[in-house]
Amino acid sequence: MSERDLTAALPPEIVRKFFWGWTLDDLLPVLGISTRWREIGLNHPVYWQSIDCDDFTEGAIRFAFLRVGRTNGRPFSLAIFTVQSEYYIPLLLAVVSTHLHNIVALSIRVPSYHAESVFASLVRPAPQLHTLCIGFQPIDPVGKEPIAPDNLFAHHAPALRTVTLQNVRISRPLAVFANVQFVTFGSPPSTSTIVPCVFTHFPLARTVQFSYCGRLSLSQNAPDSFWFGLDSLVIEGGPDYLSDADIPLHGVRHLQLNLPGRAGPLEAEVMSSHLRGELDVEFVSRHEYNHISVFALNVIERESQRRRSFSEVWLRWKSPLSAPHNFLARSDIASRITTLAISADILPAVCELLLPMPNVLEATILFHYWGFSRGMPTNPLVVPKLRALTLEGDGDSDPTIVPMSYLVELCRRAVVGYAQPLTIVVRRVFVQRCDEAAGTIASESLPIVFA
Repeated sequence: MSERDLTAALPPEIVRKFFWGWTLDDLLPVLGISTRWREIGLNHPVYWQSIDCDDFTEGAIRFAFLRVGRTNGRPFSLAIFTVQSEYYIPLLLAVVSTHLHNIVALSIRVPSYHAESVFASLVRPAPQLHTLCIGFQPIDPVGKEPIAPDNLFAHHAPALRTVTLQNVRISRPLAVFANVQFVTFGSPPSTSTIVPCVFTHFPLARTVQFSYCGRLSLSQNAPDSFWFGLDSLVIEGGPDYLSDADIPLHGVRHLQLNLPGRAGPLEAEVMSSHLRGELDVEFVSRHEYNHISVFALNVIERESQRRRSFSEVWLRWKSPLSAPHNFLARSDIASRITTLAISADILPAVCELLLPMPNVLEATILFHYWGFSRGMPTNPLVVPKLRALTLEGDGDSDPTIVPMSYLVELCRRAVVGYAQPLTIVVRRVFVQRCDEAAGTIASESLPIVFA
């Protein structure tokens, strides 16, 4: 084999550069080429640097043990997610305890009755750990959530900056959390967990996320200055998770509210109550679900003149396009939209939901890698102040080809009421010109300027 192997004269560190950008699935076939290539592959960072350990496939846990054995004292990340492999959980936790000195990112998600064993494996110093995620699936919805021990990481995790806790309590401030800046709390919707107070346990937090955490008014006892000083606050859940939050959301620098499910009157009221300034609105189709009937609505509030600090509110949910949309039917909201972006594949359906928008200056049509139907809306967008129309393709795919005839139809049937000429901005899109289309533009007296 070595006589035909053109890389035989190269040192292993040079050969490993050939694998740049490879995934673990790409690397595995290389292990069977020869003894030399197997050794090179087993020492490649793709093999040992980030290890996921779950019980979804046969042999996955045993394979994870083999990969951990190749770390050889080097820093690595380990993620454990298991719900049924009772035999392997103690073995996996023993691996965590043994290698805790070298783990830089650790995620453990197991049933809650393993909580004592999990915390027992986390009593050694973790000098390189910068990211920690601990989540317990509750067995009894009314049972008490596990409590993090006082001697977590032997009080020594100086690099720890990101912490995610799901169904975990903290009885008193822990030294290892003193410098954490990114905090996420999660609570299973079926439980009544009261999450720890961020201000008490994570005083230097800059980004905070609550995911389906109820009764925040009972747990979050922090001065307004703490919330106003955050870089970002994310609250995920329905309106009932916000009603008792008792957090001064109006002063948060960057607030993101994730409202899942159908958009109804309560969601509309929540959105409207937190939006005061000019708005940027995006309708982005979700192809991984059903790009015809599901989309994400993003609403961003620009800097408000009534507050000195930059304030941003994001709200996002998936909603059938045919559902009544109370939020979009409000004229006070439509009049404050200044920029608008819509995925091309859902353009006709979205236009059915929108009122005239008298202050929209810029509109963007988004073209995704899965294509578009070229359909035109029956109810056009009324945008009298529109000055620029942008055609924008996906950043990770080849430029989308858009026929000139489609562009002409956009300018004639999708957007109306604007003053000519209209500036066309093209990003990662190739506009296919032809004489017939150019003649159509001239005959319809539709001046456009390409930028």
